[in-house]
Amino acid sequence: MERSNENIIEWLTGEKEVELTLNQQGWVNKAIKLAEQHPDEVRIWKNTDGSVFAKVPLKWISIRKPREYTDEQKAEMAKRLNGKN
Repeated sequence: MERSNENIIEWLTGEKEVELTLNQQGWVNKAIKLAEQHPDEVRIWKNTDGSVFAKVPLKWISIRKPREYTDEQKAEMAKRLNGKN
């Protein structure tokens, strides 16, 4: 069976949970970890193809623009990470 490459977020207006169908391994791993850490809030079903179906609280979902840093800010962060204050 060919593995799908879709990741789907689905919810109905007024519902407090979101349904996720995840196929990318990074997102699958994240969902499994969240289910282990928060079993009262996250329910997960593993599929035979390696994908997962999960239900998580709607308030956990956000869409935001990633932070953007200048070259100077990146250089300063690199210095701090390397311990070269």
